Amino acid sequence: TFYLGIALAVLSFSSCRNGGKSIITPVSSGRPYEVMVVADDKCWMSPDSALFHVLDTDVPGLPQPERSFRISRVRPDAFNRSVRLFRNIIIVDIQDIYTQPKFKYTRDAYSSPQMIIFGFILVNLMGCLLLMLPSSTVEKVGTSFSDALFTSTSAICVTGLVIHDTASYWSMQGQLIIMVLIQIGGMGVITAASAIAILSGKKIGLMQRSTMQESISATQVGGIVRLTGFILRAMLAIELLGAICMAPVFCEEFGMKKGVWYAVFHSVSAFCNAGFDLMGVNQPFSSLTGFNGNTTINLAIMALIVIGGIGFLTWDDIWHHRLHFHKYRLQSKVILTVTILLILLPALYFYFYEF
Repeated sequence: TFYLGIALAVLSFSSCRNGGKSIITPVSSGRPYEVMVVADDKCWMSPDSALFHVLDTDVPGLPQPERSFRISRVRPDAFNRSVRLFRNIIIVDIQDIYTQPKFKYTRDAYSSPQMIIFGFILVNLMGCLLLMLPSSTVEKVGTSFSDALFTSTSAICVTGLVIHDTASYWSMQGQLIIMVLIQIGGMGVITAASAIAILSGKKIGLMQRSTMQESISATQVGGIVRLTGFILRAMLAIELLGAICMAPVFCEEFGMKKGVWYAVFHSVSAFCNAGFDLMGVNQPFSSLTGFNGNTTINLAIMALIVIGGIGFLTWDDIWHHRLHFHKYRLQSKVILTVTILLILLPALYFYFYEF
């Protein structure tokens, strides 16, 4: 009954209508500053076209000239289905039947930016269904839908909240599913999908590039595939280095096979700031308290958390500009400055007041 209710809810959502259009609309494309104008030649090419002069103005307050909008124009007869996917559309309709000027605003009339949220929901549900399998638990019993959904959501959102102890409840298969969800959540659903497409040699179209740009908040579409490739290589290299640093300690504690697996899992979890651990084999929900005096584990985990937390674009600035801090993006400057302050100041406080 529960699953039937979920299925009916999804069908109801997808078939529901709002003002005569389906709630689920095609995915929009284009940047926030790009505008598509639908107007005939006479209106648009007129020397006294007020609309063109308004849109073609420079951004006020900048030392250099820079247009407020990037403008494209199509004739009404060319306003077809593909053009309607544009994010911002202005339709100019001049007819004798109108007695006075009128402005009408409609949100998501033809399309909407939904690719990222739909991708997230799909991956989350897939992770949930895989965790419900009996083979995903140590005792080979099926996990309830609510527990599996909670764990999948927590993993892909890298929150670290758990209902069951990760080490003692989930089998190797379940732990692997959780780690993959953590990795996808840390990279971003769209970045992960794009990385798979790049590795498979698939051509990335303009719409896909625009979605990739939005998912990582890049400043421009140009170079987004190169940036995604850099993110993938750097992420794997850093996680591998973290696992290599922790593997000797875990192998000595848990044996070769389990030690290597624990090193890889905790490297991914720390890099993605997920908070999941496999230390429940000693005591459920004990986290890394058993290694509070181990310098290697502490330094490796701390470094992975910080490096993973500063973000992809900051990596790109550090890689290309090295120590030339003045060349960094404003976003990178703020992230690095605030990160250093939030680490050093509380550390000094704890050192002088707690020890």
